[in-house]
Amino acid sequence: MAVNFLLMECVMYHRFFGEKLSEVEIKELSSKNLLRSCAVDVKPCTPHEGSRVDGTCNNFRHPARGSAQGPYLRMLKPDYARSESVYLRNLTEKTEMFQTSGAKRRWLRE
Repeated sequence: MAVNFLLMECVMYHRFFGEKLSEVEIKELSSKNLLRSCAVDVKPCTPHEGSRVDGTCNNFRHPARGSAQGPYLRMLKPDYARSESVYLRNLTEKTEMFQTSGAKRRWLRE
């Protein structure tokens, strides 16, 4: 459904899925007072237009994907495997040096 938004012809897209909303979906979201948080108005993109400031038209086929205030979608699953990084090793070594030196004792007394 096209919506006249500030005298511009806009199309409403689902903010989380990037798909066009039907009139029924728009009415349902509006009745639940969720239209503002679950939908985004997008002025139609031209084929050679780049991404807009608000992130719309980043993808010509799905212009709402990547828009501001939208969800962050990952391409790959996060990898939170426990691994020892160089930073943590260096931090551990410096902490041990601090604890074994007299600096800690002097700092605690002050």
